[in-house]
Amino acid sequence: MGKEIIVRLRQDCIKLKGGTYVRDLVRCRECKRRDDDYVCYKWASIDECPHVKPDDYCSYGEREGE
Repeated sequence: MGKEIIVRLRQDCIKLKGGTYVRDLVRCRECKRRDDDYVCYKWASIDECPHVKPDDYCSYGEREGE
């Protein structure tokens, strides 16, 4: 699977040519902020739902190895 990216669109239509690259989208399965049981270290300390699903993502996602 290729990388997923976040794009800011200029119009209501979806076309990469009309958008601006914002950043890579990092899914929880790729993120360095979770453990093998998919507990997110970013949110576990503030009593929010610390268990995430592999296909979830958030603005704090950081890909392992980066």
